[in-house]
Amino acid sequence: MQKYDLNSKRIRSGEIAIIYLSNGLSKLGNKIDVYNNNKNYCIINDVKYFNLGNTNKNFLLYRLQSEHN
Repeated sequence: MQKYDLNSKRIRSGEIAIIYLSNGLSKLGNKIDVYNNNKNYCIINDVKYFNLGNTNKNFLLYRLQSEHN
């Protein structure tokens, strides 16, 4: 299992907040996908991390719309 180095200078406070929020929601049984600028797809603590640049933007828009309806 991969882990974060939350003390790394490469991870800033906003990113740390997303990590804690996504981990907490995942522990409550939610399926969490995070789209960011990481280099590779990975799963950490049951949270899926995707590279935003490699993602179909139409899919993201559809997903946001369908979750709010």
